[in-house]
Amino acid sequence: MILVQLLNLVHNVLIILTHPIWDLILISKWKESISFLLSFSLILKVVFRRYKAMQLRILTIVLYCLLQMRVSFASAMRASAAAWRRQYPSNSVAELPPRKLASAWHRQHTSRTVAGLPPRKLCSLGTGEQVHVLSYNSLPGKVDEFELRVQTLASQLLEAHRGVSDVRICHPRCGEVAFVVTMVSKAESDVFEAQVLPKMSATLEDVVEGGSASFSRSGSLMPRAHSLTSLLDYLKGSLVGKHYSEHDIAGVRGELGRWFPRRSEYEQYVHWDLESPEKYTRNVVYSSSDMEVLLMCWPPHTRSSLHCHDGSSCWVAAVEGVVHEVQYIEPAYDKGFIASQLRDPTGAVGACGALRVLNVQPIGMPATPTTAYTNNSVGLHRIENRTDQPALTLHVYAPRLRKMKIFKENADGTAHVTVAALTYMSEAGEKTGLWGKHTDPDGVLDVHAWNIMSEARNV
Repeated sequence: MILVQLLNLVHNVLIILTHPIWDLILISKWKESISFLLSFSLILKVVFRRYKAMQLRILTIVLYCLLQMRVSFASAMRASAAAWRRQYPSNSVAELPPRKLASAWHRQHTSRTVAGLPPRKLCSLGTGEQVHVLSYNSLPGKVDEFELRVQTLASQLLEAHRGVSDVRICHPRCGEVAFVVTMVSKAESDVFEAQVLPKMSATLEDVVEGGSASFSRSGSLMPRAHSLTSLLDYLKGSLVGKHYSEHDIAGVRGELGRWFPRRSEYEQYVHWDLESPEKYTRNVVYSSSDMEVLLMCWPPHTRSSLHCHDGSSCWVAAVEGVVHEVQYIEPAYDKGFIASQLRDPTGAVGACGALRVLNVQPIGMPATPTTAYTNNSVGLHRIENRTDQPALTLHVYAPRLRKMKIFKENADGTAHVTVAALTYMSEAGEKTGLWGKHTDPDGVLDVHAWNIMSEARNV
């Protein structure tokens, strides 16, 4: 009897704890919760009046406990989702399924800020020059004196040398003047503001409206910078021919370095392999017979195979994060590989000489280049993401790279080579559907033969 009373007490406490008012506090869908609990309570009352069995009371208590756990779990999940929304307000992460959640992670973490790098700014592409623009208007009746003083100031500025890269003076009409002074650096600009501007203001103070400049602004000299659209237009008009020897290598690299990456322009080309997150991906931005532009996505600590570029030029530009380009001297090939390549250009596998590093160049770090270039006369190369954060790079191949040789170093110091063709995760922002869990991102064609040689050399 005591046990029955104890169970009744626990049962009544649970009824209080699971009252609809707690659902109103705990979860957002409070109307549905109240309706459910009221219906459940009504059913229990009917059951209790009819059956007094101890087993049923115990079962009821268990059911209420499970219900309470469900409510608490729902509350915890919504609290967690709210925390995600506060941290990442631009994404409705709580509603994303697992694969899209992984994609959201990549979007949030593929940035220079997360990678510990300062955000890249448009004016970082420029010379660092600083421009000062000042405009003055004469007081009525003071035009002649104003003009005389302006003429003196103009002469002094035009003859100035220290820290000045350019001076322009605009004289729209009598009684009005604008000075445009360009300084070579921020440091020299600070000197100009501290020493020269006060003297200019003092010279004109009593002959201009308001006793000071009617307009005054200063800032970085805006560089000539490409958008992704203007860069592609330039490349389409400049990259023609069937061999890298026909290209203006330095000119194209210079224009590529003038591209200021804006995520809104290249976001549609960012696709990660969510089935195999350790793989890097290739995504086609533009393709023709003369050239191909790819956006490549590099998860942390991934790298491409060591490869050549056939007869194509290859330019690389850092978009987000930091990568390393590792260049190698092209090795000699054994006669078996050469003969095999002649018989079967798409499936040749053979031996080659030792692989020797020629150069290692970070791309995208402060005070390092943001672009790189190679072709077969320069050597082989591979791209490596050595950081803990994802990275993005833009690659330009001209002419379009249809096949290449890839290389692997063996444990015994030897190396072997095979022919590969590029594979793509997406084209023009849309997934190709041809990239799956068995896709080799390095484009190995005869995987079986490649693996057999690797196993034979590394036993």
